[in-house]
Amino acid sequence: MQINNFAQFVGYLESLAEQHKDIKHNRENVSHFTRLDTDELDNEIQNKVGFPVICLDRYSASLSGDSGNVTKKKGITIMILDHVPDQTDFDHIHQVWDKTEAIGDDFIAKIFDDMSKLVIPGIFDLDLSSVTMEPASNKSIGLYGTIITFNLNTKFCLTPPVGAFS
Repeated sequence: MQINNFAQFVGYLESLAEQHKDIKHNRENVSHFTRLDTDELDNEIQNKVGFPVICLDRYSASLSGDSGNVTKKKGITIMILDHVPDQTDFDHIHQVWDKTEAIGDDFIAKIFDDMSKLVIPGIFDLDLSSVTMEPASNKSIGLYGTIITFNLNTKFCLTPPVGAFS
């Protein structure tokens, strides 16, 4: 699977959500993956998704480098969230934070491993020093978890593809 654009990256993340033992996206026809850019999270959380859920929150790209060696740096933010029905159960909240951070560790390690083994061509660097994780909470709907932000680097070709312009 080549990872050069947004749709390809979403497909890759969704496949990881399907494979992860604690997520199992699409098990029993329940979604455990969503994109937050759809502005449907509140509706999806209440009606469609299962927990824990992987949410792609942000995807950005910027170019850097010199002619002949240009890098397209992708900024990624994902959230791994779980539902805590009793928001006064701090032990449960802390367990969710620990569990979702561990799942985040798994995702980062898997992305790095896939990149190293060339399973995901197009990505040549996962900047491990860019990885940040922090606890997340949305008390109004009882969601707790971990926000993970990181950068991936891909090559960028300065020559437009044949047929892109008439």
